[in-house]
Amino acid sequence: MHKINYRWFQSELPAALKSRRDSPHLLHSELVKLMEWKLSRGKFRPRLVDLAASNTNELVKQVTTEGLKLAKENEPSRALAVLCKLRGVGPATASSILVAAAPDKYVFFADEVAHAALGTTSLKYSEAEYLKLNDVIIEAANQINKEQAMNESEVKVSFIPPKLQIFQAFKFVKLSADFKYKP
Repeated sequence: MHKINYRWFQSELPAALKSRRDSPHLLHSELVKLMEWKLSRGKFRPRLVDLAASNTNELVKQVTTEGLKLAKENEPSRALAVLCKLRGVGPATASSILVAAAPDKYVFFADEVAHAALGTTSLKYSEAEYLKLNDVIIEAANQINKEQAMNESEVKVSFIPPKLQIFQAFKFVKLSADFKYKP
């Protein structure tokens, strides 16, 4: 397995999805590459690459088309459930597909971010856990944007979830007395 750089995930894959305007979806080769990218960032589970590769081209296109359509319709739970129908794809990998398609609405289920934002030392990697993480980080990003908009003297920077650094998320979520997460 070769190391895949972050630029591919952050720029090239989203551009490929956007180029399929009428029916955004992943290609089989993109799903396998995405799995390799994800595994290069966390716990290595080589069997997951084989499982992802065992999905047919048609199944990858069908499932990701449906999942990304639901994601666009703001149906994260349903989108996640659909994407997890692919062999080898759980909530963490499904979240990476969602982020590639809609980085302003979804966050990657990264261990470090989940530990900091959810205040837990062990993760279940469940759909419910991901949805809570996504809500916490999206709310934090929205609150940062709102605070910046109210303070005219500061330089304006738009914080969308993938650009919200781990330490900023941790600092904001854990140390800000003003932050109130409402599930």
